Amino acid sequence: LALGYAADRWTAHRTEQTITDELTEAAAGEGVQTDIAGLLFLPQVIGGSLDQVDVRADQVQLQELVIDDVTGTAHGVSVDEPRTADRLSVTGTLPVDTLRALLAQSDLVPEGLELDVADGRLVAELQVLGADLRATADPVVRDGSIYLEPRELTLGGVQLDLAHLPGAVDELVGSLAVPTDALPEGISPAAIEVVDGGIRLTVTGSDLTLSELG
Repeated sequence: LALGYAADRWTAHRTEQTITDELTEAAAGEGVQTDIAGLLFLPQVIGGSLDQVDVRADQVQLQELVIDDVTGTAHGVSVDEPRTADRLSVTGTLPVDTLRALLAQSDLVPEGLELDVADGRLVAELQVLGADLRATADPVVRDGSIYLEPRELTLGGVQLDLAHLPGAVDELVGSLAVPTDALPEGISPAAIEVVDGGIRLTVTGSDLTLSELG
C-alpha cells in the first residue's frame, strides 16, 4: 500500500512538472508552480482528465497582456496532449503601464490620455475644450468587457455633474473602455478591482487548449 501511494505521488509530481513546463513555454511564464489537487492521482489518469490543477506564477503573458502575481485554477484538464481544460479561472495584476498600452489600442480613446492609480481608484486626465479634464473612475466588468465608470469629474478644476455633462465630455466619458480583444479567444473578464500599481483582474474561459493561451 505504501509503495502504491509513493508511486502515485511520484507520477503526480512528474505530471505537475510537465504541466509547469508546458505553461512556462505557452504563456512565457516566470516562477510557475503547479499542484494537482486530490488525494490520489492515478485514478484521475485512468479517467482521462485531472479534476483540478492549481497554478501560481510570478508572471505570465496571455497574448499581449503581461500579468503579474498570478493564481489560477483549471478543471477537467486532459491527461493527453494537446492539453485542454474544461474550465479555467486566472487572477492576476495588470500594471498601470499595461492598461495604458491597452487604452492606446482603442480608436475611441483620444491620444494624450494619462492614466494612474490613486486612493484605490483609477485616475484619467486629458485636455478637453482647452482645459484639463480629470476623471476618477472605477473599472467594472460589464457584458464581458472592461469599462472605466467615472465617480468624479472635474474640468478646469470645476467639479461636473455626472448627470449633466457637456456633449464633448459626455462622449469622451462613454468611450472609456479597455479593449479585451488582447485576451486569447475564449477568455473573458469576470471580476476586477483596483490595487496598488494597477488592477487585479480575473478572467475565465471554457473548453480551452492551454498551449494556445500565450
